Amino acid sequence: MTVEPSTGNVAPTAAPALQRARLAVIGVFIVGLFVQFYLAGRGAFGASTYSAHRTFGDVLHFVTPAILLLTLINRTTRNRVDIVLSILLVALYEVQLALADLDHPSVGAFHPVNGLLILGVAYALFRRDLRAVRGRARPQT
Repeated sequence: MTVEPSTGNVAPTAAPALQRARLAVIGVFIVGLFVQFYLAGRGAFGASTYSAHRTFGDVLHFVTPAILLLTLINRTTRNRVDIVLSILLVALYEVQLALADLDHPSVGAFHPVNGLLILGVAYALFRRDLRAVRGRARPQT
């Protein structure tokens, strides 16, 4: 927070560029998750094979460590909640890849459920960054 000298009002400080970058990366990741749901639906209903879903999922796999890295190098986002959410995002995505490779259908059925968990964690991080970029106070952790 900064105090404007002319009015004495407290103005929120701008979010750091790294936090804006993380917001953009998470936004692209969330859009990619929706593309993944679409590609899975195409495979499920016979419009195409699952190869596009698998290939695009492998590409999205590289985004989660980037989100964790952006979280750790930015002092603003280096707090308990953001770090735990970022690590959880990486861990859930690793589980997602493992579930996709399982041959047991009863366990593999958790693949879409885990996809929803990934979407929820990504959205939680996105919402935290969006609040900070818009100038709202971040919750204390």
